[in-house]
Amino acid sequence: MKITRIISMFMAALMLVAVGCKSDKGEQNVSKPDTKPVKFELEKTAHEANPDGETGVSIKYTIENGNDDARVYVDCTTAWIKNLSTATSGAITFDVDINMTGVERKTEIVVMYTATDDIFKIAVTQKPSSKQAFEYKILGCYQTSIVMNVCPADLSTPYICRLYTVKHIETSDYELEKDDVLAEYTRDAMTYEASEQNKNYQSYLRTNSYTGNSSQITFDNLYPNTEYLVYCYHVDITTGDLIGSIYRQVIRTVKPEVVEMVADMDFVIDGAHITLTVTPENKEAYYRVEKWDVEDAMIQFRSEDSDEAFKEKIATYWNNEIVSLNVGQGAHLTTLFENYCYKGDQVIEYNDLVAENEYIFVMYFVNDETGYVSSEVVIERRTTDPVNVSTMTIDITIEDLTATSAKIVWTASDPEAKFARSYFPKSDYDSFGTTDEERFKILLDMGFWVATGSDDMTGNLTPGTTYVAFAYGLDGESPNTKIFTKEFTTPEN
Repeated sequence: MKITRIISMFMAALMLVAVGCKSDKGEQNVSKPDTKPVKFELEKTAHEANPDGETGVSIKYTIENGNDDARVYVDCTTAWIKNLSTATSGAITFDVDINMTGVERKTEIVVMYTATDDIFKIAVTQKPSSKQAFEYKILGCYQTSIVMNVCPADLSTPYICRLYTVKHIETSDYELEKDDVLAEYTRDAMTYEASEQNKNYQSYLRTNSYTGNSSQITFDNLYPNTEYLVYCYHVDITTGDLIGSIYRQVIRTVKPEVVEMVADMDFVIDGAHITLTVTPENKEAYYRVEKWDVEDAMIQFRSEDSDEAFKEKIATYWNNEIVSLNVGQGAHLTTLFENYCYKGDQVIEYNDLVAENEYIFVMYFVNDETGYVSSEVVIERRTTDPVNVSTMTIDITIEDLTATSAKIVWTASDPEAKFARSYFPKSDYDSFGTTDEERFKILLDMGFWVATGSDDMTGNLTPGTTYVAFAYGLDGESPNTKIFTKEFTTPEN
């Protein structure tokens, strides 16, 4: 028994030595275990994301017969797939942005395990969200500014926030109610703004776009009591292209506070002349007085509305077109007051009226701090009397006549009277008609130099041509005398 055990131990030691020895060919004789194939498998190869976005999406994977040095790599170039990672053992994780594009979108996540040559893919689809794209939180709405926060449903995609007056949107030659047209219109506007600042469009777009909840957006230099369309849309930051749809909301700026206007307006009408005496109770307050021909007012404001609507448009015109526009361009309110307004008692003469014509006289006070209308708008309608016919005569003389020039002198018998004067080649003058009535229909639309008492001018003439110098008296803008004429002919060269 002992001999048998000793022999067995010896044989075992001999076998161990044999395994560790080299063969005659110099190769180590190593035993080769059976090799099994590496297997990488995804839990699933498709994922339908929540339309409103989701975080911590996890796609598990398994590895069989893996290599300790091998790694799992993932890649996705789509911007709405965020935080793609393999940091969690046995899983691929990622986040998905909310889909505010208005259409279903698709992408692929590419997966590789370096111990194999295979490429795996995870198809991700996402339907559009039904959430409202943007929400505005108005922090302050004032006469000339709007301060607001913008809260987008999509916190990752850049967006633009701008505004135009509703009137601009509605009266534009472009169909700005369409999203694609408004987006292109905005791109053109921003391209122009960028060029004005010597910047390229892409850098200007990055500077003037937002991402996530805006801390505060301020729109200033606005018109008071005016509706603005404030709009936002997501944008491709490299191209400026519209993503999804445009969110629109109308916000009206605050109407300036008004007080009762206390002032007297007294009118004296004499022919085509009106004298207006204004007596305000507050002698230190600035006020505005305007005179409108009724027909001109209807053309200017494109309306035949009631007096109340007309008052509203007058106030809006002053606030927006005079005050906001000029102040926005750097003008001082004191300059506007000096150029456009009155203070204290005033006697205002209107000598540029037409006889037997209706006029609208408008008066309102303005705020000395903002310049905006601060009182009710008062309107008074007055019609001028028939023309005051004058017995004045106008003498016309020709002096220093040459082939190409002459001094024409007009002298009225009344040194205080106004008259219009000019000259035409006789052929032109005769074409205006054969009577003063016919000629006035043409001459009154032309507009001529108006003089008082006497006047002269040197005409540039053509040799061998007959001319007619003429003049007629004026009551306001209406003729109150006949047409006085003087013919003369330049000599040939």
